[in-house]
Amino acid sequence: MKKLINSTSSLWNYYFDFLNISNGLNGFFNTVIIETTTYCNRRCSYCPNVNFDRGSRKNEITLNPNLYYKIIDELSELKFSGKLLPHLYGEPLLDKRLPEMLGYAKKKLNDSMIAIHTNGDYLNEELIQKLAKNSVDAIIITEHGDKLRQNLIDLKHKYSNQIKITYRPKTELELMNRGGAVDLSDYKRFKKCMYPSQALTINALGKVVLCCNDYHGDYVFGDLQTETILDIWNKQSFSKIRKQTKKGNFQLDICKKCTS
Repeated sequence: MKKLINSTSSLWNYYFDFLNISNGLNGFFNTVIIETTTYCNRRCSYCPNVNFDRGSRKNEITLNPNLYYKIIDELSELKFSGKLLPHLYGEPLLDKRLPEMLGYAKKKLNDSMIAIHTNGDYLNEELIQKLAKNSVDAIIITEHGDKLRQNLIDLKHKYSNQIKITYRPKTELELMNRGGAVDLSDYKRFKKCMYPSQALTINALGKVVLCCNDYHGDYVFGDLQTETILDIWNKQSFSKIRKQTKKGNFQLDICKKCTS
């Protein structure tokens, strides 16, 4: 049975609660975010790419394919069965390697759920067929206008039995200081944060960073080119930060400014 994504869920629930998937390892992450490319064709007002050139074509960084397969193999050894999200700040569908890479992930992580977060600009029938063939469970698109919406509706109806396509209307977007792009010092925030504890975030350099809000990669806890997932996760420095954020003890500057 196809796994479903409820477009009315909050962003918090989207990452950690919907589908009620766990990886079977007590105290471990249930979500893995892997950035395969930093490039994005859009400069959305709510994204830090609008203020910085990390997402430009000239500064594009792509994840080394051998490193990607190493990561997937390690997750397989850990019997990971949670959510695999191939995106961070780049547009994942601009990476031509994506269908093949996700196909490998599904073979190695058969019980995992693969979901793609995209702006939808490059979504077409040919690509949907490739993604569905490689067992992608869901595609979530942020709405960017009537023309794109109609295209998505047409594709959604045609491929509803193969892959779940959902778009998030602007009315459902939540206020977040993602990447530290805006000053929201007066905004009431959550008292505790589970992001670092429940999601392993890997940028295109293969660095394990604090969470998806670490746009600049300022808080690196390990390098998967030379270390293993397990070794990085068990580092005292990383474990300490996870325990602090779960208790609402925000010591890092990025956490003090965050509204997530």
